[in-house]
Parts: sequence; C-alpha cells; structure tokens
Amino acid sequence: CRAMRSERYDSFIDLGEEGSVVTPEHLLTLKDQFSDASYPGMTILSVTEPRYRCDGKREPNPRGVRCRRLEAQYLLIVARQNIIVNVREPIEDRLRLRLLGILPTPIADAAATMTMEEMALGCAYVHIGGGTTSLAIYLERFPVALFVLPLGGNNVTRDLTQLSVPLLESDAENLKINQGSMHLSVSRTAAIIATPAAGTSTQHFSQLHVNRYLSARILQILNTVVSLIHQARFRHSI
Repeated sequence: CRAMRSERYDSFIDLGEEGSVVTPEHLLTLKDQFSDASYPGMTILSVTEPRYRCDGKREPNPRGVRCRRLEAQYLLIVARQNIIVNVREPIEDRLRLRLLGILPTPIADAAATMTMEEMALGCAYVHIGGGTTSLAIYLERFPVALFVLPLGGNNVTRDLTQLSVPLLESDAENLKINQGSMHLSVSRTAAIIATPAAGTSTQHFSQLHVNRYLSARILQILNTVVSLIHQARFRHSI
C-alpha cells in the first residue's frame, strides 16, 4: 500500500495585468513545470490530464481564452523506484522489448468501468482486492486523488480462521467465498456445514457468527474509504 500513491501538483503562469490569449505554448510551459518534481525513493509513474483555471474560473479547454493568470492542477501517480526497476529489467534488459509505459491498475480499472457521465458528476471507484483496497476519486472527468489501503479480502479470510473451531486459511477462504455473506438478518439457529480440506471431520458454524465477521471487516474497509473521501474534501461532490 506504500508502493504507490498520488501527489497533487499545481502550476501557473502570470500573463500580465492586461492578460493574454492562452496559446498551446502556454500549456506546454505549465506541463514543463512538473518535470522538476521529485519524491525521495519514488518515480513518477503517470500524469493525469490537467484541470485548468483561468483567473480562478474552471475552464475545460483554455486555448483561445484571455486571462491574467492561467493555472493547471495535475495528479501525479508515483511508485517506488525498485518496483519500476523490477518491471523494466525483465522486459527491456532480458527480453529486449520496448516498454511503452506502465498503467496504474486503479486508474485503468476505473477508466474501463465507469462512464464519462459518472466521472463528470464526481464519483469514487473502489476495488477491494486480496491484500489491498484501491480508491480512485474522479471529479469533472479527471482523477483527483488515488489511495491504496493495506486492507482487503485476505483480512476477511484471516478473521475467519479465528472462529470457535480453528480453520486453515485455505478452508477459511472456501468458507468466505462459498457460504459467507454480510447479511445479518439470518436466523440465530442457521448453521453452515463445512468440511476442512485437511481431511478432519465435518464442522458446524453459526451462519450469523460467520456473517458478523465478514460484515465487520468489510464495513471497516468501506468506512475507511469514506473517511479518505472526506479528508480529500470531495464528500459534497461524490
């Protein structure tokens, strides 16, 4: 979860008291400013399309607009340098192939899943994986924040190993996938019959007890996601 994160970078140009018409050269100047950005131990993996403002007013396409101050807000996706090296070495040095780029998974997933209308209105894409949960926040069609949490489905599995009858992680994983749920309105007498892969005797578990374990962990993850959205100050737009 510490291997990748987002960094906001703001650049601006003052165009004089009387202002000037924004040209492609002005936009390139804004883009060149973040080339000096550096983060210890990290490499800039990706740069999103900028959100422009002309004299403080949001402007999707500032070309041809007259203003006194032109601003651009970029979202830089940075990743640990050693991870980038481990990706590039086998592809470029060993296979002698040209690596055109590396796509951050949360951004690629969101682009493939969400519609432009959802991104324009403001939304958050949440992916709960095995070891981590990623959160990509979009506003006005552009990603404005990216977080990776050290929580995921593996935490649910490990929780289930602590049931009244201890389970191996492989058995807990099967129990989670095949019979687990967040539904807490089940009968207190409802039971789950599970056969551990280790070959021991069939075990009986309370359905409500299992569901409580799942619900508690998933709600923890989702509450953390909501908290991050609040911290990013986008709760009124999403």
